[in-house]
Amino acid sequence: MNKKTHNMKDYFPKFVDRRKRESFELNKYAEDKKIVIFGDSYAKSHDGPIDDLGKNWYAILHDRTKRRVITHGQGGTSLLYSKQELFKYLNSETYNEDDWIIFISTSYSRIPFVHIDDGWKPYQQSQIFSYLSDVKIDDIDYSIIEDNKDALEWVARGITQEDFINDVSMLQAFLNSLPNKTVLIPAFRYYAMEKFLDIKDFSLVEVSEQETIHESLFHDGKEKLFIKTDPRYNHMSNRNNEVLAVKIQNYFNNGDISTFTLKGFSRT
Repeated sequence: MNKKTHNMKDYFPKFVDRRKRESFELNKYAEDKKIVIFGDSYAKSHDGPIDDLGKNWYAILHDRTKRRVITHGQGGTSLLYSKQELFKYLNSETYNEDDWIIFISTSYSRIPFVHIDDGWKPYQQSQIFSYLSDVKIDDIDYSIIEDNKDALEWVARGITQEDFINDVSMLQAFLNSLPNKTVLIPAFRYYAMEKFLDIKDFSLVEVSEQETIHESLFHDGKEKLFIKTDPRYNHMSNRNNEVLAVKIQNYFNNGDISTFTLKGFSRT
C-alpha cells in the first residue's frame, strides 16, 4: 500500500484559517473610536442572557467611554491564539492608532496550537496537560485528545514556562512600542513578572480567587470543568467587573499603571 504523502505547505500553511473564530462587538453609541480586546476567558465574549450584557467589564467600559468595543477573547485558549488575533487586527484595515488595545495574557500551561478547524474546541487548550496526567475529564469532546495523545505528549515535552515568559516579555515591549494606548493585564501570576511586565503585582485570577463563590466552584470536584461551570461573567462578580472597568478607564486616562492592584475589588 502506498504511503500517503503531503506537501510541506500542508503542514505549514501561509495563513491560519480564522473564519470560525468568534468575536463580539458593542457599538450602541455609533462611535468610530475603538477598544480592542484580546485574551482568554477573562476577555470572553458575552454568552449569557442579553439583559445581563451590561455586567461584563468590557460592556461597562463601553458605557463609560462611549467607545466601540470589540473583543476577540476566547475561553481556554493559549497565548498563541491571542497573538494571532492581535496581529490579524494590526494588519487589517480596521486598525487605527487611536484605538485602545487591551491584551490579557493567559496561563503558560496551555499548549500553543489552535487547530479549531480540525474539530478542537478553544477551551480544550486549558485542559490538555491535565488530561495527559491521567486526570479524568468527563467530556466527550476530549476524545480528540485521546486520539492524538502520543503526539501531544511529545509536543508537551518541548514547551517550557521560560519560553512562555519570553513571549509575554516580548509582547509587553511590542505593545509599548505601538502608537496606541495599550495595556497588558496578566490573567495569572508568572515567575519574576515584576522584571518584565508593566503590571508588577496583580493578576485577574487573584480577583476571582478572593471571591467567596470561588472556593465552592474550584474545590468541590468541579475544577476540571471550571471554565464551563463558573456562573460569573469573566470569572468575576458583577461588582468586580465594574471595578476592573473603572481601573482600565483610569489607566487609559492618566497612564498610572499602579491602579492595577487588588485594592477596591470585593470578596463577595
